Amino acid sequence: MTDPPMQSRGDAANPADQLRWARPLVPNAVAAALGIHEEPGRAIMALLTEHVAPRMLLLVLDNCEHLIDACARLVEELLRAGPGVRILATSREALRTDGEVTWRVPPRWRCPSLAVGRRRAQGGRAMSGRPRRSESPGALRSVRR
Repeated sequence: MTDPPMQSRGDAANPADQLRWARPLVPNAVAAALGIHEEPGRAIMALLTEHVAPRMLLLVLDNCEHLIDACARLVEELLRAGPGVRILATSREALRTDGEVTWRVPPRWRCPSLAVGRRRAQGGRAMSGRPRRSESPGALRSVRR
């Protein structure tokens, strides 16, 4: 027996099917990053909104253009649920959500202060005296919590 054509199988070739399988993908990925586990009989969005509601939280979503509608829906739900929630999303196109502020980054954009920081880091400790990443392996884990 041969496989049916891609469009009838619900693969990425059909935009309507793309949205259907992408909707749970984004909330599930964010839930996993926040350490939220599925519970029988509870929707993942309900668990997410319950989790973020009492918190002050900065959530970073990268490359949203690949799943723009699913990301926009997630952003709207989380912002509605938690007044202390802030979201930084990178995307080649706007999410088109209420209150969205966009900052267009020109191609090949370079921040002069990053170059200065890189030069300082190559010569030893940064001017602030903070340890470099290799000297503080637990730093990333503590920021993530």
